[in-house]
Amino acid sequence: MTTASIRPRILGYIFLLERKLDAICNREFGKVGLTTKQWFVLISLGEVGEGSSISMVADKLSTSHQNIKRMALQLQRKGFVDIVQDDNDKRRLNLYFTRECKKMWNERDEDDTRTIAMLTSPLSDSEAQAFLDMLERLTGHLDNI
Repeated sequence: MTTASIRPRILGYIFLLERKLDAICNREFGKVGLTTKQWFVLISLGEVGEGSSISMVADKLSTSHQNIKRMALQLQRKGFVDIVQDDNDKRRLNLYFTRECKKMWNERDEDDTRTIAMLTSPLSDSEAQAFLDMLERLTGHLDNI
């Protein structure tokens, strides 16, 4: 296979992988009333830090403020986040996990660890690290385009 034919296949497989993971995760997280995208917003909030603004989460996910605000409102209705107006900047809305959300994460921790292990089981530890390194390098490159 030539490089010219390999590179389009890489992109195709990345899109296919996303679709398959989305279907599996929607099924898994649907048990607690979350979509994959909502789950990813919660994960990202945890990474940027509880109390972060909607804009900070949007930046983390390379999406719009409006998209994250819409999902945050859905998550608020479902009891997963509280949306709190910032004391210093009334235009800024900060996101906090609810007690129920923290409880759900703690209860799901072992299941989620098993699910992630199962989804990535075809890769050895060294392959998983190499794959992660490549994904990070590709994602970093895309950030500069």
